[in-house]
Parts: sequence; C-alpha cells; structure tokens
Amino acid sequence: MVVKHEEARRVSTSQPTPKSQLVDVDMRDDDESDSDLADDDEMDDKGAKPSESTGSIVPQPTLPGAQATYFVVDSFNIHRLIIAGVTCASKFFSDVFYTNSRYAKVGGLPLAELNHLELQFLLLNDFRLAVPVEDLEAYGTMLVEFYAREVVAQRSRPAVAGDS
Repeated sequence: MVVKHEEARRVSTSQPTPKSQLVDVDMRDDDESDSDLADDDEMDDKGAKPSESTGSIVPQPTLPGAQATYFVVDSFNIHRLIIAGVTCASKFFSDVFYTNSRYAKVGGLPLAELNHLELQFLLLNDFRLAVPVEDLEAYGTMLVEFYAREVVAQRSRPAVAGDS
C-alpha cells in the first residue's frame, strides 16, 4: 500500500484531486487504560479489522521528479507537526505504543486528521526516521551558533539604544 502511494505521488501530475470528506471519530473521556496501547501481538490475535473511519487520504499532487517539499512552520501548525512527529517516533522506537486515537485526543485533533498528518510526515521524510549522528551534530552546531548570534544581538541592542 505504501509503495503504491509513493508511486502515485511520484507519477501524479499537477491536476487537483477532490478530497473526500473526513469523518471525526468519537473519543471516550475516561482515563488512560491498557486498551489505549497498541501491541503487535494483540493486533495479530484480533486479526485485521476494517477502519471505523470512512475518510481517505488523497495524495497531494506534485510535479514529476520534484526533489523537495517546503512548508512554513508557524504558530498555527507547530503543534500538528509535533504530534505527528511524536506519533511516528513512538511507533518507530517501541513495539508497544498508544493508539492514534489517544494521540489525537492528547493533541486536540480529529483522528482522521492525525492519520493524514502521520502519513504526510512519513512521506516528507521519505520514511527515514533514523537520523544519522552527523546530521544531529550539524543541527546542534547550527542551533548553538544561532543562539550565540541572538545573544550578541541582544547585548548590542541596549548599547545602541543608550547612545541616542
């Protein structure tokens, strides 16, 4: 299924595709319980069940051969990026994780939207969730340099304001 979606994304043209209506799933309000945990053994015992949500994910049209997708992270979408990342990371690092409905409830999102965000997060990262140490070091260095520039800029601002 994922391979087919990837092929469709790469081959798709820039023609807009109508989105089907996403359906919100009712969430229960009781406290956390073991039933909120997903486990591979538990899933195998129950067998595959069809999804309760009738929403579908429509691939975003892209130009053939497009290398990168860019988007702006702002105060309106940062929590969606974080909850999608946490959901993917928990599934990547552990065989026992909470269900998407629990993450959706914690993140304040409809389940169908979280499912869509999770897939888009994986597609944007080309399904590569393991980050090489070199990349972490590079981003850490950039973060330290950015912080140092901000500190220098803050210290120079009061001196400039005091001179006038």
